[in-house]
Amino acid sequence: MPKTLVSDELKMVNRRLDELASSVEILRRDRDMFEDILLRLGVVEEGMHVNRDHAKEMNKDIKADIKKVEFAVEDKVDEMKSIVDNSQILMVKNNIFQKIKHIIKK
Repeated sequence: MPKTLVSDELKMVNRRLDELASSVEILRRDRDMFEDILLRLGVVEEGMHVNRDHAKEMNKDIKADIKKVEFAVEDKVDEMKSIVDNSQILMVKNNIFQKIKHIIKK
């Protein structure tokens, strides 16, 4: 085989090796980015679970608070009804009356 033909083949092989090395480097960087994305998604998923659990607890607390207020309002309404039933005089200021109407509408 002539020396120039071998030299040309060697250049082609070297060029192909350089292309392959470049492709391998690109694949390695892509894999590193993918692994980083997966780690970040894991952190986001964990955060979502914690947030969901916190939201459930907050919901329970809010419902309990609403029940407490509901019972307090019912007790106050019963007390007011008792006062009215006992023929006692009841004076309600306008702004308090508006608040009572607002609570009753809920």
